[in-house]
Amino acid sequence: MFHPSTPTPRRPVWPRKLVAWLLAVPMLLATARAHHGFDSSTSVRLLENQTVVIVRMSPALLSVLLGPEAPADWTDAAFQDLRPRLIERSKTFFTLRSADAPLAATSAKASLELQGEIAFILKYPAVSFPATVTADFCKDFGPAFQGTLTVRGRPLRAIDREGPVLATLDLSPTRHTLEVPAPGNSPAE
Repeated sequence: MFHPSTPTPRRPVWPRKLVAWLLAVPMLLATARAHHGFDSSTSVRLLENQTVVIVRMSPALLSVLLGPEAPADWTDAAFQDLRPRLIERSKTFFTLRSADAPLAATSAKASLELQGEIAFILKYPAVSFPATVTADFCKDFGPAFQGTLTVRGRPLRAIDREGPVLATLDLSPTRHTLEVPAPGNSPAE
């Protein structure tokens, strides 16, 4: 029988907190690895009449590239304010060479994605082979930089969104130029 003056025995709280913490730590570590502060990913799509470069960067990486003009916090308002400068700056992120002639970007767009990354879409004229893609933006970064560069050929069928992989490169300050073989000569095919 319960008596009001008798204290109710309580289970210790620390085992529940410990279990919750032990379950949360692996998820936090996985998230930290998945969204490294200086990440970028680039997809180059070689289409019949143009070359499309899509690059996604973490705000931390873009802040380093922008230096003092970078906002303290990448809010939608801060991004909208910087958008015209980001678009102009993005045209210097890559050098594309087509049969030893440099190609200039014909258009550029920038967007702040839901995941917080900043995405750029750059369009260039169609390339002829041999072609090279140089990620100029990563030359001055230290060892914390991680990035990927993937070049895809034309989609093989009308229903395909992406073409076959022609070449890939894990970007670093010392490895930032990718030679693109002509379709059909790619070891990735």
